[in-house]
Amino acid sequence: MVESTSDIILKQEIAVVDQRFLSAAFAETKDQPLVKRDFQGKFFNPFNSILKEAATKLHEIKEDLPTGVLLPRNDMGKTNYQIYLSLSPDTQAEVDTIREKKDDELTKLSQQNIVPKLQKQTIPQGVLDIPPHYYPQESSRTCVTANFRMIFEALTGRTLEETTLLDAARTQGLINEGQIAGELLPEETLLKLFQADKFKEHFPETIARVIDLDSADFEDISELVSGLKAKAPSLQAYCMARIGSEVFEEGWHSVLLLSADEQNVVVHDPSNKVGGASKRISKPDFAQRWGKAFLGSYLVLATK
Repeated sequence: MVESTSDIILKQEIAVVDQRFLSAAFAETKDQPLVKRDFQGKFFNPFNSILKEAATKLHEIKEDLPTGVLLPRNDMGKTNYQIYLSLSPDTQAEVDTIREKKDDELTKLSQQNIVPKLQKQTIPQGVLDIPPHYYPQESSRTCVTANFRMIFEALTGRTLEETTLLDAARTQGLINEGQIAGELLPEETLLKLFQADKFKEHFPETIARVIDLDSADFEDISELVSGLKAKAPSLQAYCMARIGSEVFEEGWHSVLLLSADEQNVVVHDPSNKVGGASKRISKPDFAQRWGKAFLGSYLVLATK
C-alpha cells in the first residue's frame, strides 16, 4: 500500500516532535532530582546494614573515597573507576577486600534469606502491565534504554528510537561511560523525563509518577500495585528491575518484571545476546541475581 503524502508528513512531524521533546526534557531535568515516593521493602534493613558497614570501612581507609568504587567494576562508572585506578596498589587491595566482603555478605543474604522467601512469593498475572511492544537493546549498555522505550510507548503511544534517545542525552552530557564498551543511560536519567514540564505539555492526557522500590520483594510489589489498582482500576503499572548480568561476570542488567509464579519469573529481557519477550527465568536464579543488585527496581505508574 502506497503511503499518502499527508501520512508521510504526519510521520515526519511526529519524529521532529519526539526529538525536540527529548532534547528539551533532558535539558530541563538533568540537574533536578527524581521526584519519587520511596518505598522501603522488607529487605531494606539487612541491605542497608551491609552497605553501611562497607562504607564505614571504606572511610577508614581514605576519607574522600566515593562508595561508588565498591560497585561491580563494569558498573562503577568512568569517574569512580579513574579514582580507583589512581589509588596506590596497597589501597586498591584494601578496597578490593571490602568489595569482596560486601559481595560475600550479599551472597549469603541471598542464599539464606532472599531466595527461600522469594521462592514462596508470587506476582499474579495482570498485577503488572505488559507493554504493547518488546524492544531489544541495540548495544551492550542500553538495557535500561530499551526498557524505557517500552514503557514510554505504552504510556504515550509514541515510539522512541534508541539512537534518538542517546543522541539527545549525549548533547546534554548525560551519557555514563563504563568500563565496557557502550553508552549507558541510568534509570533515573530517563525516568525523570516523565516529570518534565515538556512531557506534560506533549502528553497532557497522561499523568505519570515513579516510585523507587528500595529492596522490595515480590510480595511487596504485588500488594502495593494491587492496592493502588483497587482504588484506581485504570491505573497502569510497569516495573523496571535490576538484576545481576547473565552476560558479564561483574555488572547489572535491567529487565521489565511482568509476573512471578511458584517456579518462574517472567520478564521482558532486552538483552541482545540472551534476552527475549516474556522470558522465563527460574525463581532461584532470578532471586539470586536480583539479590546481588539489592532487589533494586522502579515502579512507573500512570493514569489517563
